[in-house]
Amino acid sequence: MQLNRSALLACAAFLLTSDLCFAQSFYAGLRGRVTDASGGAVAGASLTLLNPTTGISVRTVANDQGEYVLQAVNPGAYDLYVESAGMK
Repeated sequence: MQLNRSALLACAAFLLTSDLCFAQSFYAGLRGRVTDASGGAVAGASLTLLNPTTGISVRTVANDQGEYVLQAVNPGAYDLYVESAGMK
């Protein structure tokens, strides 16, 4: 009888907390490709995503194909700045 009671309590605890495992994330992400005026990839471009309200920024560098990914960004309004040597 004690084993059944323990099993019942374990099942109840699992059912009450299992939906927490599938909770949605409160983060956003951004991905894209940096190109020049002719459409060519800009490898090594520095990208800064800045939330002007909070002052929080996230930085990354574009890969050889000009592709970038910014992950785990809090939702909000942002400004995206891109810099690369020799580019305006």
